[in-house]
Amino acid sequence: MEDRYRNHGRTHFFFADELFTFDSQRVADICKGIKDRGLQSKIKYRIFARVDNIAKNKLDLQMLKESGCNGLFFGVESMNEDTLRKLRKGTTPEMIEQAINRTYDAGIPVWASLMVGYPWETEEQLKQSLDRYTSIVEQGKVFHTYSAFITPFPGTEFHHYCRSNGLITNPNYLKSDCSIPSLRTPIPQDRLIDIHRQFRDRINKYEGA
Repeated sequence: MEDRYRNHGRTHFFFADELFTFDSQRVADICKGIKDRGLQSKIKYRIFARVDNIAKNKLDLQMLKESGCNGLFFGVESMNEDTLRKLRKGTTPEMIEQAINRTYDAGIPVWASLMVGYPWETEEQLKQSLDRYTSIVEQGKVFHTYSAFITPFPGTEFHHYCRSNGLITNPNYLKSDCSIPSLRTPIPQDRLIDIHRQFRDRINKYEGA
């Protein structure tokens, strides 16, 4: 980071490490390293953050903020407890809300990802999940949400599950960039697309404020 800033003029960074917050001592060492080099007021950086690490207060968020961190990216994925359990996320909707609240209260912008189109979710379950998440966004606590249709990437346990159960409906789904439904679900595809569009319309009014 120091080389990129001093020799190349870079001021914004992103740690593409999904386990960045797993080791609290490593996080503390990185924050200290940034401050020791006098970079905390000159650069900004965002990180991937695990919901459970933040919900359980394993990290000093003020330390992150003071070292220049201006964004935590959470893989929320769903606000449906059964879906989180099936995905083995190790989180609950309550933990997600707690992690977002703590990050917001620390003055760090929240970024999050949310998927729609899980093959076991009914329309009622999906709407409840999106409504619960939207209620957080409406409070101004989320800076940006990346939402898309869940896609079974090869090599993952979810891909094996979908292949084994004949759930993949679009053979060219990997070319879609998660922008269209690719799985058979209890919700008709056109209806699923419409629900996602309505969700985006609702949260776009509040994000980035």
